[in-house]
Amino acid sequence: MGSPRLDGIPNHHQNWLECIRTRKRTVCDAEVGCRSTTVSHLGSIAHRTGRALLWDPIREEFIGDEELKEIRLKLDAAGVRLLTYYFHQIPGDEESSRRVFEFGRKIGIEAFLSEPAPEALDAIERRCEEYGIDLAIHNHDRKASPRYWNPQGILEVSRGRSRRIGACGDLGYWIRSGIDPIEAVKALGERLISLQVHDLSEKSPEGHDVPWGTGAAELGRFFEEVRRLGLRPTCFGLEYSYDWLDSLPEMAQSRDFFEKKAVDLAG
Repeated sequence: MGSPRLDGIPNHHQNWLECIRTRKRTVCDAEVGCRSTTVSHLGSIAHRTGRALLWDPIREEFIGDEELKEIRLKLDAAGVRLLTYYFHQIPGDEESSRRVFEFGRKIGIEAFLSEPAPEALDAIERRCEEYGIDLAIHNHDRKASPRYWNPQGILEVSRGRSRRIGACGDLGYWIRSGIDPIEAVKALGERLISLQVHDLSEKSPEGHDVPWGTGAAELGRFFEEVRRLGLRPTCFGLEYSYDWLDSLPEMAQSRDFFEKKAVDLAG
């Protein structure tokens, strides 16, 4: 992970007592604690119910079907489409997987990004065909995604399955794992459904995000290869995982690089 990082606090109880004396805020004050535990509870509720949940952090309540419809209408009115949605582990039982895809239908997405258990893929494949929504299997590193960290693992579980099942290639994790993104998209071919694009400071596990086109990922060549292969990912996702509290200028720079490259390739 990139900066910023909290200073190490080995003893939160000691930090609390110290702040009583100094009148400073604790490292993890009541608001931080509330927000942190809320995320944990939301994850537990989603897991137990098998539902994709939307949470309003201002009103601190779930967003229901009517509000989903309102969100969809607002997106349509603004000319914006929500193309993909990340659901970490889509469940494999019929009822739960159907609820997840019903949510996808209502919000209007084209693909779920997920890292489902291989044994869940039979049910998910049926839902993909039924709802017309793709499954793009996402990769983290070898430790977090032991089955999916490299393209070969995703190709293995996709073999013989619907063309709606494929990969969401995360360039950051590919590069940190020693995988060449250009060789990865060549291997995946038409199984490439979506991309999470990163440019990194260096080709190593320590590499962190830098503006697109300024780092070691050779994104110009990468986009040229995607076009040469005739691949049409649902989405080129811009995710910036470094200095995330003050990264809007770098994200804007990345957007500008992508738009210029897209115009050059289209010409």
